[in-house]
This record gives sequence, structure tokens and C-alpha cells, in this order.
Amino acid sequence: MADVDWIHYCETTKRIFYTKNQLLYSCNSAGGEVENISFSYDYKYSERILNSRVFDQLWYVYKTKFYDPGMHGLDWDESYNKYSVYVEQAHLSGGLGSIAREMIGDINTSHSGFYTSSVNRQAKRSFALLGCEFDYTKRPKKGLVLNKVFSLGSLAEVYGAKQGDILLSLDGVDIAPNSNPYNLLLDKAGKKISFTMLIDGKTVEGFTKGLSYGEFNDLRYQDWVMHNREMVDQLSEGVIGYIHIRGMDNNSADKFKRELTDIRNSKEAIIIDIRNNGGGWTHYQMLDELSKQKSLSIDSPGLNPGFHPEPPNVENMPKVLLTNQHCASAAEAFPQVFRKRKLGKIIGVGTQGAVIGTGSMNLIDGSTLLIPGQGVYTADDKLSDMEGAGVHPDIVIEPSPEQVIQDDDVQLKRAIDELMLHR
Repeated sequence: MADVDWIHYCETTKRIFYTKNQLLYSCNSAGGEVENISFSYDYKYSERILNSRVFDQLWYVYKTKFYDPGMHGLDWDESYNKYSVYVEQAHLSGGLGSIAREMIGDINTSHSGFYTSSVNRQAKRSFALLGCEFDYTKRPKKGLVLNKVFSLGSLAEVYGAKQGDILLSLDGVDIAPNSNPYNLLLDKAGKKISFTMLIDGKTVEGFTKGLSYGEFNDLRYQDWVMHNREMVDQLSEGVIGYIHIRGMDNNSADKFKRELTDIRNSKEAIIIDIRNNGGGWTHYQMLDELSKQKSLSIDSPGLNPGFHPEPPNVENMPKVLLTNQHCASAAEAFPQVFRKRKLGKIIGVGTQGAVIGTGSMNLIDGSTLLIPGQGVYTADDKLSDMEGAGVHPDIVIEPSPEQVIQDDDVQLKRAIDELMLHR
């Protein structure tokens, strides 16, 4: 009876009824053969009336569960009167979705949303990506110029492709000056794709796997972190360590602890980078690692003679924290606590101001509602609401559009300068 969704014993028939994987089954309570009960039924309903009931439900959920009873200064009863008249004309769930999101948007809060039932969602086609980015400012008579090739992707590792090389064709179809290469990659994620490329002036034919967006994003991220670490190592002459925290989740926390252990034993200072971190729940785990103090002294005469702190003391190691406008949620609580514990300076630009606890619930038609039910406040006498405020850095460094385009990371360079200045 494993993985049973619902079970009921019928005293009259002495049989057990249960559902599993959306199918109904019956068996005798004393054991015996299981019967698969098939059934079908037709029903009709009014989409307009259903949408009206769903709208009432989501309005009431926000009224009773939103973290701020004052609804961020919005008259929520008036919002109902304003938007409910449009719901009467919403004969499709897509129309209801637009109206609901407009109403929720008036609250001006993060971590919120309304998603219509999956039954009513249209399937979307996806396209594959390659392990590179293109330079669309240069369009030769044939092909696309590669702007960046990710070092851990097959194009770089297997074929040696690099910036400036030209992709000539995909699956035997030439790439014309005005053609969209992604039309040639529709529905090819995970599939084998043939290509012709001009590498160092020589025509090369090969194969690569079409990447999903997640796989492509992982390659791009790994390439970015490797580049940052190399720059920190070069400009600091090897004395500063660099850690980027991608998310506030268990995998990121475990990776952070491993990398921090290496840096404790080999570097004089550390840059902690949480730029582009969307949040999560493990921020305190990592902050506690940065706040650990010496508890014991360890001597290993045969391996590492002399007394050494245990755990290796990182609290007194000079450190800075990098933030930007894409830090959200727990990645904003992180710099707030970093500052309160006086762990180091914060460099970059202000965070997003999306600091709130949220949850989800299914409504009567199977649609999903995100509802921010938990506020996050500063731990001082002001108890300031962090939603809409975010955290502002000690040293503001805002890159220009030209610096972003040229991958000139002035925020990271300023972090290196700050630590080198106070060695």
C-alpha cells in the first residue's frame, strides 16, 4: 500500500478503497486480488462563475494572511470593488490571471504572484543553447561571431573554440546575416547537434549537445567564478581568497564551508561575493562560519609543528562583502547581519529590497497563489521593515554600461584594493 494517496474502509462491503497515481482501486480487507475500478463522468461548469469564486478566494487570503495588516497603505476593500467588476467579464483563466496580478501588484510587495491552473496553461516550445555567447554587433556574410566561449563547455574543451571564431552552420543549415540561429535550435535541448565553425581561420566540423537554459546558465556561472578567482589571485599576488555564494541553499552552504576551509589555511584576507544571489534559507549557517572564534590550539609535531588555532580563526581575517541590485531575500538579510556583526565593509550597490517570507497555496481551481506572510525587520530599536528598503553598501561602486559590456568588474577590483590597502 505504498504511495497511496487516499484510503477508505467500507464497513458495508468489507472492502478497502484507495487511490494511487490518480487511479481508484479496491481489495478485500482479508486480502486477495486488487480490482482496478474504472469510471467516467461528464460535467459542465461556468468558467466565469469559477473565476469569480477564485478571485474572491485569493482576495480573502491576502486580506487575512498578508504580513502587513495595513496592506502597505492600500485600501484592500476598495481594491476588491475596483477589480471585481472586471472579473465578471473574465471568461478565461488567462484573463483572471491578468486581473489578479494587477490587483496584487497594487500592494507593491515582492515574493507575490498568481499562477493559473496548469490545465489552462499552453505548452511552450523551448530551444537549445550552445556553450557560448554571440557578438551581434558583428555580422559577417555568413555565420555568427563568438563573443565568449565557456571554458568548461565542449566547444572550448574539445574543439578549442574561442572569442572571435565564427559559427557557420547548425545541422547543415547555413547561418545567413539576418537569420535567427535560435530557430535552428528549437526543441533540440539534450540532442546531438552538428556544426561547422571557423576556428583560427580553419573550417572545423563537429558535434555538441544542445544545452537547456539551466545547463547553459551553469556553464556561464562557472566561467564567471573562475575568471573572478583568477583576477583576485593575480591582482592580490595570491594573498586574497575569493568565494562567490550562488544561493542561500544547502548545496551553496556546503560549497562555501569547503572553500572557506581552504582559504583559512592559505590566504590572508577574503572577498565574499553574493552578487546575483536570489536568496534561500541557509544564510545564518554561512554567517556563523565567518564568526567562529578560536576555541582550542592544536599541535601536530610530525605534520605541522607549532600550535594552530582550532577552528582556524576567520573572524579576525580581513574581509569584504560584495552586493548588487540582484541580491534578494535572504541575500539581503546576509549583508544586514554581516554589518551588525562588524565582519567587514560592504562594497557595491544597494540590494533589491525584496526581504520577506513567503508561502504558496492552491486555490479551488488548481491555480497557485504566492502570499508573503512573514515580515523581516532590523534588530534595532527602530524595527525597520526591510521590504522595499534593502541594504546599502559602505562603499558605493556602480559600474557604467560600458564597463558592464566590457566585463570590467570595477566592484571586484575595488574590493581587492580595499583589502590590499589594509593588509
